[in-house]
Amino acid sequence: MADSGDPPRREFPDLEDLDRRPLGDWVSRWRSQPTAWRQILAEVAYVLVLLLVLPVGLVAVYVRFPNELLGLEPAKYAIFSTFAYACIGGPYGGEWNSDRLIWRIIIPFLSGGVTVAVIALAVSGLLPLIDASRLRTSPAVLGLSILTGYFSDVALGALARLARRLFGTLDEPGHKSAETAPTPADSLPKR
Repeated sequence: MADSGDPPRREFPDLEDLDRRPLGDWVSRWRSQPTAWRQILAEVAYVLVLLLVLPVGLVAVYVRFPNELLGLEPAKYAIFSTFAYACIGGPYGGEWNSDRLIWRIIIPFLSGGVTVAVIALAVSGLLPLIDASRLRTSPAVLGLSILTGYFSDVALGALARLARRLFGTLDEPGHKSAETAPTPADSLPKR
């Protein structure tokens, strides 16, 4: 094929300037800022702690260590372990936002909470998409928990749509609560 003289076509030209830096400028902008490095190192330590603690938690639940402390009957421990796996699996999938420290610290726990809610709804049969009988094994609960944790924002959106379908919203015409609920104006003195 003859050379047309045109520059080679790039597959993803819109991705080139995402960080608004010249091509080839790859040196960290934070290398001379000790405050930034302290924050980066603190975040690395936090992630490493999670990466060490969460597997220990999984093993502890698997070998029934919590049951040594709680003394639960087998059926109750099965329920406990289902939600323990969900609580531990959710943070594994927790999305990491690159610019907000507080968000980074909290998101694994928020993801864990969303995951516990999804597993509870699924096990109870209230989430028709998920077959509750498949959640009788630890790997199934852990796998769904990691997936739910990773996509916790999507899971929350789906749960919000489900709640709107089940309960409606206050601002829908004809919704009984919207017609009978007091408004702030109702509490004002009459003239």
